Amino acid sequence: MADVINTLVDFIGQVSPILIYLLLFFIAYMENIVPPVPGDVIVAFGGYLISLGSINGLGLWLGTVITSVLGFMTMYQMGSYLGGPLLASTSGAIQQENNLENDSSEGFLRSARKALAKLILRFANPSYLRKGKEWMRSYGQWVVVSNRLLAGTRSVIALTAGASKLPIWPTVLSSSVSSMLWNGVLIYGGWWLGDNWRRVGMYLEAYSQLILVLLAFLALLGFIYVRRKKQG
Repeated sequence: MADVINTLVDFIGQVSPILIYLLLFFIAYMENIVPPVPGDVIVAFGGYLISLGSINGLGLWLGTVITSVLGFMTMYQMGSYLGGPLLASTSGAIQQENNLENDSSEGFLRSARKALAKLILRFANPSYLRKGKEWMRSYGQWVVVSNRLLAGTRSVIALTAGASKLPIWPTVLSSSVSSMLWNGVLIYGGWWLGDNWRRVGMYLEAYSQLILVLLAFLALLGFIYVRRKKQG
Protein backbone atom coordinates (compact mmCIF):
# COMPACT_ATOMS: atom_id res chain seq x y z
CA MET A 1 0.00 0.00 0.00
CA ALA A 2 2.90 2.36 0.73
CA ASP A 3 4.12 1.96 -2.85
CA VAL A 4 0.66 2.81 -4.18
CA ILE A 5 0.51 5.93 -2.00
CA ASN A 6 3.99 7.02 -3.08
CA THR A 7 3.11 6.56 -6.75
CA LEU A 8 -0.10 8.57 -6.38
CA VAL A 9 1.63 11.32 -4.41
CA ASP A 10 4.46 11.62 -6.94
CA PHE A 11 1.99 11.82 -9.82
CA ILE A 12 -0.38 14.28 -8.14
CA GLY A 13 2.52 16.53 -7.19
CA GLN A 14 3.53 16.96 -10.83
CA VAL A 15 0.22 17.87 -12.48
CA SER A 16 -1.72 21.11 -12.84
CA PRO A 17 -3.93 22.41 -9.99
CA ILE A 18 -7.12 21.57 -11.91
CA LEU A 19 -5.99 17.98 -12.37
CA ILE A 20 -4.95 17.83 -8.70
CA TYR A 21 -8.51 18.69 -7.70
CA LEU A 22 -9.98 16.15 -10.09
CA LEU A 23 -7.68 13.37 -8.91
CA LEU A 24 -8.29 14.08 -5.22
CA PHE A 25 -12.05 14.22 -5.77
CA PHE A 26 -11.97 10.98 -7.76
CA ILE A 27 -9.95 9.20 -5.06
CA ALA A 28 -12.33 10.47 -2.35
CA TYR A 29 -15.21 9.00 -4.36
CA MET A 30 -13.56 5.67 -5.17
CA GLU A 31 -12.50 5.04 -1.58
CA ASN A 32 -16.16 4.30 -0.82
CA ILE A 33 -16.47 1.93 -3.77
CA VAL A 34 -13.13 0.11 -3.47
CA PRO A 35 -12.07 0.15 0.22
CA PRO A 36 -8.34 -0.53 -0.44
CA VAL A 37 -8.08 2.88 -2.15
CA PRO A 38 -6.06 5.02 0.36
CA GLY A 39 -8.49 7.93 0.32
CA ASP A 40 -7.81 9.28 3.81
CA VAL A 41 -4.05 9.55 3.33
CA ILE A 42 -4.41 11.19 -0.08
CA VAL A 43 -6.91 13.73 1.29
CA ALA A 44 -4.37 14.53 4.02
CA PHE A 45 -1.77 14.99 1.28
CA GLY A 46 -4.17 17.53 -0.19
CA GLY A 47 -3.90 19.40 3.11
CA TYR A 48 -0.14 19.50 2.65
CA LEU A 49 -0.59 20.92 -0.86
CA ILE A 50 -2.71 23.67 0.69
CA SER A 51 0.23 24.61 2.92
CA LEU A 52 2.35 24.98 -0.22
CA GLY A 53 -0.24 27.23 -1.83
CA SER A 54 -0.85 24.76 -4.66
CA ILE A 55 -4.61 24.47 -4.12
CA ASN A 56 -7.40 26.17 -2.18
CA GLY A 57 -8.42 24.71 1.18
CA LEU A 58 -12.14 25.46 0.97
CA GLY A 59 -12.32 24.09 -2.56
CA LEU A 60 -10.58 20.87 -1.53
CA TRP A 61 -12.78 20.43 1.53
CA LEU A 62 -16.06 21.04 -0.30
CA GLY A 63 -15.04 18.88 -3.26
CA THR A 64 -13.93 15.92 -1.18
CA VAL A 65 -17.04 16.16 1.00
CA ILE A 66 -19.32 16.11 -2.04
CA THR A 67 -17.50 13.23 -3.73
CA SER A 68 -17.29 11.26 -0.48
CA VAL A 69 -21.05 11.59 -0.06
CA LEU A 70 -21.60 10.63 -3.71
CA GLY A 71 -19.45 7.54 -3.20
CA PHE A 72 -21.34 6.59 -0.04
CA MET A 73 -24.70 7.06 -1.74
CA THR A 74 -23.56 4.99 -4.74
CA MET A 75 -23.02 2.05 -2.40
CA TYR A 76 -26.27 2.92 -0.60
CA GLN A 77 -28.17 2.68 -3.89
CA MET A 78 -26.46 -0.61 -4.69
CA GLY A 79 -27.50 -1.98 -1.30
CA SER A 80 -31.04 -0.69 -1.84
CA TYR A 81 -31.20 -2.40 -5.23
CA LEU A 82 -29.84 -5.70 -3.94
CA GLY A 83 -32.04 -5.61 -0.86
CA GLY A 84 -33.13 -9.12 0.13
CA PRO A 85 -30.35 -11.12 -1.56
CA LEU A 86 -27.69 -9.07 0.22
CA LEU A 87 -29.21 -9.13 3.70
CA ALA A 88 -30.20 -12.76 3.27
CA SER A 89 -26.54 -13.64 2.90
CA THR A 90 -26.10 -12.77 6.56
CA SER A 91 -28.97 -14.96 7.77
CA GLY A 92 -28.42 -18.39 6.32
CA ALA A 93 -29.67 -20.36 3.33
CA ILE A 94 -33.26 -20.80 4.55
CA GLN A 95 -33.75 -17.09 5.03
CA GLN A 96 -32.20 -16.43 1.65
CA GLU A 97 -34.56 -18.78 -0.13
CA ASN A 98 -37.56 -17.23 1.59
CA ASN A 99 -36.49 -13.74 0.63
CA LEU A 100 -35.92 -14.70 -2.98
CA GLU A 101 -39.28 -16.43 -3.28
CA ASN A 102 -40.97 -13.30 -1.97
CA ASP A 103 -39.03 -11.08 -4.37
CA SER A 104 -41.44 -9.48 -6.83
CA SER A 105 -38.76 -8.76 -9.44
CA GLU A 106 -38.82 -10.47 -12.80
CA GLY A 107 -36.79 -13.66 -13.12
CA PHE A 108 -33.92 -12.06 -15.03
CA LEU A 109 -33.60 -9.14 -12.62
CA ARG A 110 -33.81 -11.52 -9.67
CA SER A 111 -30.95 -13.57 -11.08
CA ALA A 112 -28.94 -10.41 -11.75
CA ARG A 113 -29.43 -9.25 -8.17
CA LYS A 114 -28.33 -12.62 -6.83
CA ALA A 115 -25.24 -12.62 -9.05
CA LEU A 116 -24.30 -9.08 -8.02
CA ALA A 117 -24.83 -9.91 -4.34
CA LYS A 118 -22.53 -12.93 -4.68
CA LEU A 119 -19.90 -10.76 -6.38
CA ILE A 120 -20.00 -8.21 -3.57
CA LEU A 121 -19.71 -10.97 -0.98
CA ARG A 122 -16.38 -11.96 -2.49
CA PHE A 123 -15.00 -8.65 -1.28
CA ALA A 124 -17.25 -7.86 1.71
CA ASN A 125 -16.97 -10.17 4.69
CA PRO A 126 -20.49 -11.53 5.50
CA SER A 127 -19.74 -11.12 9.21
CA TYR A 128 -19.21 -7.39 8.59
CA LEU A 129 -22.53 -7.21 6.74
CA ARG A 130 -24.23 -9.00 9.62
CA LYS A 131 -22.75 -6.57 12.12
CA GLY A 132 -23.72 -3.63 9.91
CA LYS A 133 -27.30 -4.88 9.78
CA GLU A 134 -27.39 -5.15 13.58
CA TRP A 135 -26.03 -1.62 13.92
CA MET A 136 -28.67 -0.27 11.52
CA ARG A 137 -31.45 -1.91 13.52
CA SER A 138 -30.13 -0.52 16.80
CA TYR A 139 -28.82 2.93 15.92
CA GLY A 140 -30.04 3.86 12.42
CA GLN A 141 -28.70 7.20 11.19
CA TRP A 142 -26.16 7.45 14.01
CA VAL A 143 -24.23 4.65 12.31
CA VAL A 144 -24.16 6.67 9.09
CA VAL A 145 -22.99 9.79 10.95
CA SER A 146 -20.09 7.82 12.43
CA ASN A 147 -19.24 5.91 9.25
CA ARG A 148 -16.20 8.02 8.36
CA LEU A 149 -14.76 7.31 11.80
CA LEU A 150 -15.01 3.54 11.30
CA ALA A 151 -12.17 2.82 8.89
CA GLY A 152 -12.63 -0.35 6.86
CA THR A 153 -16.39 -0.53 7.37
CA ARG A 154 -17.60 2.42 5.26
CA SER A 155 -18.65 0.40 2.23
CA VAL A 156 -20.37 -2.15 4.45
CA ILE A 157 -22.26 0.57 6.30
CA ALA A 158 -23.38 2.14 3.02
CA LEU A 159 -24.52 -1.21 1.60
CA THR A 160 -26.45 -2.19 4.71
CA ALA A 161 -27.97 1.30 5.01
CA GLY A 162 -29.39 0.90 1.52
CA ALA A 163 -30.45 -2.71 2.00
CA SER A 164 -32.12 -1.75 5.30
CA LYS A 165 -34.07 0.96 3.45
CA LEU A 166 -32.97 3.88 5.61
CA PRO A 167 -34.69 7.05 4.32
CA ILE A 168 -32.56 8.50 1.54
CA TRP A 169 -32.47 12.22 2.41
CA PRO A 170 -31.71 11.77 6.12
CA THR A 171 -28.98 9.37 5.00
CA VAL A 172 -27.55 11.99 2.63
CA LEU A 173 -27.55 14.50 5.50
CA SER A 174 -25.93 12.04 7.92
CA SER A 175 -23.20 11.05 5.48
CA SER A 176 -22.59 14.74 4.70
CA VAL A 177 -22.07 15.58 8.37
CA SER A 178 -19.72 12.61 8.73
CA SER A 179 -17.68 13.59 5.66
CA MET A 180 -17.50 17.28 6.61
CA LEU A 181 -16.07 16.47 10.03
CA TRP A 182 -13.68 13.70 8.99
CA ASN A 183 -12.34 15.31 5.82
CA GLY A 184 -11.88 18.56 7.72
CA VAL A 185 -9.71 16.76 10.28
CA LEU A 186 -7.66 15.05 7.55
CA ILE A 187 -7.09 18.24 5.57
CA TYR A 188 -6.19 20.22 8.68
CA GLY A 189 -3.81 17.46 9.77
CA GLY A 190 -2.00 17.47 6.43
CA TRP A 191 -1.81 21.26 6.45
CA TRP A 192 -0.63 21.48 10.06
CA LEU A 193 2.02 18.74 9.75
CA GLY A 194 3.39 20.20 6.53
CA ASP A 195 6.38 18.21 5.28
CA ASN A 196 5.56 15.57 7.91
CA TRP A 197 2.07 14.97 6.47
CA ARG A 198 2.86 11.25 6.08
CA ARG A 199 2.49 10.93 9.83
CA VAL A 200 -1.24 11.12 9.22
CA GLY A 201 -1.00 7.61 7.78
CA MET A 202 0.74 6.39 10.94
CA TYR A 203 -1.89 8.03 13.12
CA LEU A 204 -4.68 6.54 11.02
CA GLU A 205 -3.20 3.05 11.35
CA ALA A 206 -2.98 3.40 15.14
CA TYR A 207 -6.49 4.86 15.20
CA SER A 208 -7.86 1.94 13.15
CA GLN A 209 -6.34 -0.56 15.56
CA LEU A 210 -7.83 1.31 18.51
CA ILE A 211 -11.26 1.33 16.86
CA LEU A 212 -11.05 -2.43 16.25
CA VAL A 213 -10.20 -3.02 19.91
CA LEU A 214 -13.09 -0.82 21.04
CA LEU A 215 -15.53 -2.55 18.69
CA ALA A 216 -14.39 -5.96 19.92
CA PHE A 217 -14.83 -4.78 23.51
CA LEU A 218 -18.32 -3.44 22.80
CA ALA A 219 -19.25 -6.66 21.03
CA LEU A 220 -18.08 -8.63 24.07
CA LEU A 221 -20.13 -6.43 26.39
CA GLY A 222 -23.16 -6.89 24.15
CA PHE A 223 -22.70 -10.66 24.15
CA ILE A 224 -22.40 -10.75 27.94
CA TYR A 225 -25.47 -8.53 28.33
CA VAL A 226 -27.63 -10.66 26.02
CA ARG A 227 -26.46 -13.88 27.65
CA ARG A 228 -27.21 -12.64 31.16
CA LYS A 229 -30.58 -11.34 30.03
CA LYS A 230 -31.48 -14.77 28.64
CA GLN A 231 -30.31 -16.49 31.81
CA GLY A 232 -32.25 -14.05 33.96
